[in-house]
Amino acid sequence: MKEIIINTRDKGQRIDKYLSKYFSDLPTSFLYKMFRKKNIKLNSKKIEGNEILQEKDLIEVFFKDETFYKFKNGEGAPEYNTTRDIQLNVVYEDKNMMVVSKEDNLSVHSNDDEEENTLIDIVTKYLHDRNDEEYLRSKDTGFMPALCNRLDRNTRGLVLIGKNYITTKTINEMIKNREVEKYYIAVVSGKMPEYEEKTLRGFIIKNSKSNTSTIIDKEIEGSKYAETRYRVLRSQDDYSILEINLITGRGHQIRAHMKSIGHPIIGDSKYGENTVNRLFKRNYDVKTQLLFAYKIILPKGLCEKQEIKISFDDIFPGKLKELLD
Repeated sequence: MKEIIINTRDKGQRIDKYLSKYFSDLPTSFLYKMFRKKNIKLNSKKIEGNEILQEKDLIEVFFKDETFYKFKNGEGAPEYNTTRDIQLNVVYEDKNMMVVSKEDNLSVHSNDDEEENTLIDIVTKYLHDRNDEEYLRSKDTGFMPALCNRLDRNTRGLVLIGKNYITTKTINEMIKNREVEKYYIAVVSGKMPEYEEKTLRGFIIKNSKSNTSTIIDKEIEGSKYAETRYRVLRSQDDYSILEINLITGRGHQIRAHMKSIGHPIIGDSKYGENTVNRLFKRNYDVKTQLLFAYKIILPKGLCEKQEIKISFDDIFPGKLKELLD
C-alpha cells in the first residue's frame, strides 16, 4: 500500500482528475474500477471519484510496488482481461445513449468478487478511447455511463446504456412505467402447443443463499409480483422456441417462470434439467442457457430508432442453427 498526501498546490482538484495526472496512461475505466473495489481510498473511506481534495488529505493506493511505479512513471496501462478477446458489439448509438449486445459469461457490472472486466468497464473504455463528447462532459460532473437494464451473466443480448444523467433517468422512469418493451427468445425443454400465447402471473421470492428464485401463487412477505408473456414460435418433440415479453423485471424471472410450468430453459444450470442440458451440449454444443434479449421497443421521441433488435442469425450461430430447421 502506498500513501499520497495532498499539499497546498494540489488541493481543490477532483480526485479522479488528480490521479489521472498522477498515474499517466491509466485508463479512466480502470481507475473507477479501483474506486469500486476499494483499491483506492480517501482518508480510509471508499470513494466515488468526484470528491474534492483538501490539503493534508490522505490517498491510499493498494497496488503492488511494481504496479504503482509502473503506472506512476507512465510505462504502460493495465492490461484488460486477456483470457478471451472481448469485443463491444454496439447495435445502436447516438449522443445520449447506446444499445450494446452482451455476450455470455460476462457480468454487466462488478461485485466484490469480480476480477475480470465487466460490460460497464468495457463500455467505459470504449467511450474513453473514442473521446466521446457526451462521455467527457458527463464525467466532468461526476456521472459515468450507466446500465438501464441488466442481464444475468450467462444471458446474451441487448443492454441499454445512458451516457448522461438526464437520459439515464428518463429511460429508467420509462422502464419503471412499462413504456419500454423487452423481448427475449428462449429455447425451452419439452413440446408446447404450437403458436400458443399465454400470460404467466405469480409472485417471485428469492433464496439469497442459493441465489435462486421461486414462483408462488400467493403474495407473502418478501415476494414481488411477476408477469411474463410468451408466444410459441416453433414446437418440436423435445424442445420449443418461444418469444417472451418481460412485463415486470425481476431477477431470474423468465428462468423461474418457465421452470414453474415445467418447461425450463435449456442449458440453464440453476433451473434446467441436467439430462436435457447434457443432451443439447452433446448434440448442439450448448454451453450456457438458451435465453437471448433480442428486441427492445422504445417510446417514440427517445431516439432515432424505435425498435432495436438482434437477428436470428446472431441468436442461433453455429450448430444452433439446426434448431430452426
